[in-house]
Amino acid sequence: MSKKISNETIQTLQSLRSIRVFDTEKHISEEDMQTILDTSVRAATASHRQSYTIIHIDDQDTIRQVFGNNADRALLYCADTS
Repeated sequence: MSKKISNETIQTLQSLRSIRVFDTEKHISEEDMQTILDTSVRAATASHRQSYTIIHIDDQDTIRQVFGNNADRALLYCADTS
């Protein structure tokens, strides 16, 4: 018998999903991008190492080469063990 948890944080974490199809016509404002970055650096990491680098890409040619789409911005999260 499992107890239903009503904790808002747990509900939020359990509702997370990865999105693999992007709307390439949608523009992300500077304010929204800053909110995404501010939130990203506060996300939990394995063993609280926080050993990653976030690369913000806004060059459309680079985005097309790396991700294969026409988005106007991209964030690339890289494991950083050094």
